[in-house]
Amino acid sequence: CNRGSGGYSAFGKNAADWAIETTEYLRQFTKRPIAIRLHSGSGYPTFENDVQRLYDFKKNKSDIEIHSPNNNYPNLLDEIKKSYAVVNYTSTSGAPAIIEGKPLFVTHKSSYLTPMNAGHLSDIEHPLQLVRDKFLWGLGESHWSLQDIEQGEYFRKFVKGVND
Repeated sequence: CNRGSGGYSAFGKNAADWAIETTEYLRQFTKRPIAIRLHSGSGYPTFENDVQRLYDFKKNKSDIEIHSPNNNYPNLLDEIKKSYAVVNYTSTSGAPAIIEGKPLFVTHKSSYLTPMNAGHLSDIEHPLQLVRDKFLWGLGESHWSLQDIEQGEYFRKFVKGVND
């Protein structure tokens, strides 16, 4: 989920509302378990209310999990690795799904991940098979300036990452 209703990428849509609506819609097309993951930042004004509404929604639904930073918050990458697919609104947290080769369903056209959208939510069981190489090259190249590369910054970070 995004952070509450605020931030430049929420477009006024409350994250808990989005999660509930999206889960109800997905239930028309899949019986797979669903994990709703709240944003790691819990300092936004509607956080406690959002968490409570999500737990109320989950009540008596054994096929839905809520991951919130003040309770059950497993590692994002571990959760993505064991998932079937990832659904998000505009969050950048969908990028690891692409990296891990998981279908990513993006529900708002403004997301920078939209080009990697695996289809409409109604196609959750039949995601588009996308070629991720172009996206990954673009993502990697967007993080380094020519000056960074010329001065060896990219190489130093790369070597440090490999050696850690």
